[in-house]
Amino acid sequence: PLAELQKGVNSALELAIAELELAETATHDPNEYFATLTGVIKQQFEVNRIGAELVDRTLQARAEAVRTLLIAGMGSCVLLGVAYGLSAAWMARGTTAGLRNAQRSARAIAEGDLSAGVPQAGRDEVGQLLDALRAMQTNLSQIVAGVRGNAER
Repeated sequence: PLAELQKGVNSALELAIAELELAETATHDPNEYFATLTGVIKQQFEVNRIGAELVDRTLQARAEAVRTLLIAGMGSCVLLGVAYGLSAAWMARGTTAGLRNAQRSARAIAEGDLSAGVPQAGRDEVGQLLDALRAMQTNLSQIVAGVRGNAER
């Protein structure tokens, strides 16, 4: 369509130059002159229509690409949220398990069972708590043993 438009525009310009600028009197049939220029205008409208369709298709393709990226981004956010939730639950479970062990050991010591084992743990705060409970249990065992020894004499 662009090549046809260019050809039509050139033809109309040549006709206009020949009839309006160079000719001393108009020798061209006005109806033919009008039809030629009207044809060029129609071609320009057609080129505009084709251009608008191309722009529309391009914008639709870009909108679809953006939509796809948006969906992928939201999916990634959901997956990251699930992964974060699972890791938080795993960490909380590990912390609460150690605290439950410390609670059981403290109750056993409080009830007078100094032979109950205090489990080993890592170097985190729960591990330090269990180490302190183990040391307390050992010291209490030594104190009780000393009191029993003195009572038996």
